[in-house]
Amino acid sequence: GVRRIVALGGSSTGGAYQMDDINLFWPKKLEEQLAASGTAPAWEVVNQGVGGWNSLHIRLYAESQFERLNPDILILYVGHNDLFTQGVASHKVLLDRYRQPANGTVSAISDALHRSRLFVGFKFALLSWRGDAAVAVPLADARENLAAILSLAQARGAHALLVTEGLSPDAAPMSRYAELLADLAARTNERAFDASAKFAAEG
Repeated sequence: GVRRIVALGGSSTGGAYQMDDINLFWPKKLEEQLAASGTAPAWEVVNQGVGGWNSLHIRLYAESQFERLNPDILILYVGHNDLFTQGVASHKVLLDRYRQPANGTVSAISDALHRSRLFVGFKFALLSWRGDAAVAVPLADARENLAAILSLAQARGAHALLVTEGLSPDAAPMSRYAELLADLAARTNERAFDASAKFAAEG
């Protein structure tokens, strides 16, 4: 007799550190507001946010855990970690590399080198100097990830709300991501909400 909302996102959903109180984040506040409204049947909000996760992490998690989570509604509070996290390659490229069969000799040498703080420090300095950092999840890849999640939800009779993650004090860098979410929602008959623009408008 209880309907379930599953909240997915990064640190602004689930916290970034072990000492973060998960009850202070928006999924718990949403659950409290729904309980106070007295709607029936009752709602529970399950917080599945993980600090640092982007849309690819969320997609992989949803694909492996959707049946267990069994949501009536998915809320994806996303954007920041896709656009503003950088690495030596996009997460899609890194995932492809990770999935390739391991070379035992290369892995052993790499493991030995990474036990040396001097090597790790030199590696990070070199990568910074090269200046080839890539956006973690380019918009095209974000669209692919989110579309896969929406397809998964619809196949199981769940609805979705796509929410543009807040960015302070200037929401403008999130505008293209908000357009992406709005377009995906329109194409799938779901809902999107630009929380970033709303927060900026209300100060």
